[in-house]
Amino acid sequence: MATTTLSFNQIAAASSVDMVNSFAQDFSKLREMLAHSQFSVLPNGTNLTVAAKTATLQDGIAAENAEIPASTIVGDASIVTLTYKKYRALIGFERIATEGEGAVVNADNLLRGQLQGDVKQAIADGLATAGNTAVTPSAGDSVQKRCAALWAALSAGRESYATTPVFFANPSAVAEYLGAANITVQTAFGVQYLVNFLGLGTLILSAKIPATTIYATAEENLVVAAADISSINGAGFATDQSGVIAVKHAPKDENAAMQVVAIAGIKVVPAVASHIYKSVLSA
Repeated sequence: MATTTLSFNQIAAASSVDMVNSFAQDFSKLREMLAHSQFSVLPNGTNLTVAAKTATLQDGIAAENAEIPASTIVGDASIVTLTYKKYRALIGFERIATEGEGAVVNADNLLRGQLQGDVKQAIADGLATAGNTAVTPSAGDSVQKRCAALWAALSAGRESYATTPVFFANPSAVAEYLGAANITVQTAFGVQYLVNFLGLGTLILSAKIPATTIYATAEENLVVAAADISSINGAGFATDQSGVIAVKHAPKDENAAMQVVAIAGIKVVPAVASHIYKSVLSA
């Protein structure tokens, strides 16, 4: 049984800073993993626009004095609203008295894992955006063939765009391949990934992706937007420098407990929905 020599206020202040720094460092690793994606911190309530299809450009040929054919720059669009996700946990005074700072660290880790899970779910939701492009596999196609077909479709569909391919799959979809291959899986932001998968691009693994589905897109097509929390800094919350997360540890006397409140809001959307390519095996 552990005890602590730190005061309640010392534990609260240190825990808020530690949790903010840990989440911010993990988020920076996500930025490294998706280095060519667009990362933005925007006001809470901002509407993110997702174009349904790419631009249609004319060939630029027009006779002298003739009207120049118009190019279609944007198609139909949908809106995703950036909103806060808010979590709260209580750690009883009894636990803190006996377990010390470790009791708070355990609660913080659970909340941080939930916030990371929100981001992984946001990625899955962004990939499933209506208007994405299906690449139909054959029943016996291996994961290698499916990824190659997705890569080919992505390369053709984004021929006029900068494209750094990235693939997304459920671990179960690629388990057989990984079991037979001599490959090192890396981890960032609680996400496992493989660099230069099959020589095609990064493969990101997440249980949030349906087991029968593999997605491919360009890193450049992904927009990762965080709801700015810097405006609540005066309420006693610890915040990171970029304004991605706010955390506050404080007493809740009526429960004889330390209360932890964590706030963050991150959405992941495609700039162009049709530039998300998916391979779905039939049941």
